[in-house]
Amino acid sequence: MQSGVLVGFVIVDFLFTLLASIYGKTFFTTYWRIIFLIGIFPALLAVLIRFKMAEPEMWVKVKGKNPLAGLKTIWQPLIVMIGFWMAIYAGPQYLSVLYGTVMHLSPAFYGRILLYMNIIGIPSMLLAGLLSDYVGRKTIGIIGSIIGIIGGALLYFHLPSTYLLVDYTVAFGFLVNLASSISPAYLAERFKTFSRATGIGTAYNGAFLVAGWTQLFISLLATQINVFTATFIVFSLGWIIAIIGLAMGPETNKVNLETL
Repeated sequence: MQSGVLVGFVIVDFLFTLLASIYGKTFFTTYWRIIFLIGIFPALLAVLIRFKMAEPEMWVKVKGKNPLAGLKTIWQPLIVMIGFWMAIYAGPQYLSVLYGTVMHLSPAFYGRILLYMNIIGIPSMLLAGLLSDYVGRKTIGIIGSIIGIIGGALLYFHLPSTYLLVDYTVAFGFLVNLASSISPAYLAERFKTFSRATGIGTAYNGAFLVAGWTQLFISLLATQINVFTATFIVFSLGWIIAIIGLAMGPETNKVNLETL
């Protein structure tokens, strides 16, 4: 399910690379709007799908209970998601800044690299999700976070060299997407049915209140040290926070959602 996010990124990266190669510098002044206009269509599709969906029977049975009553443990998955999003914002989502603004690569060139990075992230998430059904969400989350730090070290300490940049970036894309693949299942398994939607929404999106400042943290740290080192430090901090959060919570795999 989480890999669907990367499908969206792949579409955006493709449009970015295509339009940047066609319009050059004018893309950033005028034609970037095309991507947002095209984005209206999948947004409308999402609304249509939502209205066609039936309410789950499991939720209908407990409808009416106060959802806030089931959020006593929300702090733990919130910590996990803060860590995941910090790593994502300092990782895949920050490479366009490093490649474009810092290294001055052409948009068409680095857009293609980021496209490959997000494409390889899809099978990474699918594989990690499958493995989590066997060895557990918590285990895959922790192991994947450690692997993510390793992937970050390989890339960030290689930069600003452009030698084998595509290879390093693609490897990075695979390694950093393993851990966060557990997010939908893990969050769903942490909350009782009557508060599941509220809990997932709050933990997943509430993390942005902290993680949303990630790139500012990098900018501030980069005034004192090398920007690539600063990025790696904040990136690794995100994974460490996620590991701590996961370690504080239970394993959720095989839990019965109806009796949770």
